[in-house]
Amino acid sequence: MANNIKKLKDKVYENVYSDIIRGKYSVEDIITEKELIKKHNVSKSPVREALIELCNDKVLKSIPRMGYQITRVMPKELRDALELREMIELKVFESIKNSLDQDMINKLKEYNAETQKIKSDHDVLIHWNRNIGFHLLLCSFYNNSWMYDTLKSILNFFTRSAPQYYAKIWDKDNEVKELYDNSHKLFIQNLEDENFNKCEEILKKDIEAIKSIIFM
Repeated sequence: MANNIKKLKDKVYENVYSDIIRGKYSVEDIITEKELIKKHNVSKSPVREALIELCNDKVLKSIPRMGYQITRVMPKELRDALELREMIELKVFESIKNSLDQDMINKLKEYNAETQKIKSDHDVLIHWNRNIGFHLLLCSFYNNSWMYDTLKSILNFFTRSAPQYYAKIWDKDNEVKELYDNSHKLFIQNLEDENFNKCEEILKKDIEAIKSIIFM
C-alpha cells in the first residue's frame, strides 16, 4: 500500500513539475489539491505528498487557505547562479582541454547529433534538457563529482526558471535562439582543431546568453 502511494505521489510530482516547466501554469496561478485530485484521478494523500515535496524543492510555495503558487525566480538569483556556473564550467574546460581524447570528442558529437534531431521541436523542456545535458557531459570528463553535482544543481535551478525566462526564445527567430542551436556544434569543431581560446569564447557566450533572455 505504501509503495503504491509513493508511486502515485511520484507520478503526480512529475506531472505537475512538467506542467510548470512547460508553462502550463503561470506564476500568478493558484494550484489546488482538489484540481490535481480530479486531473490525475488519484486520492488526496499522494497529491498532498507531491505538493509538500514540490514546496520542499522550492518549486511551489504554499498559500494558506488558497492553494499553491509557483515560486518566482528573481533575476538576482539567476545572476548569482549564473556567476557560479560560469566559474565552474570555465575552470573545468581549462583543466581538461589538453586531455580531451577523440573518444570524448566523439561522445560530444554523438550527443549533439541527437540534439539536432529535435531542433524543430518547440517544447522548451526538451530543448533545455538537451542543452544542459551537453554541458554536464563535458563536465563529466573532469571526473570531479563535487564539481559535477554542483553544476547539475545549478542547471536544475535554471530548469525551474525556464517557463519564466527561457521559454521566451523558442517562438522567435533571434540571435539568442540561433546561438543555442549552433554553439555546441561550433564548440566541437574548434575543439577538434585544438582552437581552445575559441572554444572558451563560445562556451562563455553560450553560458551568458541567458542574460539576454532574462532582460529581453
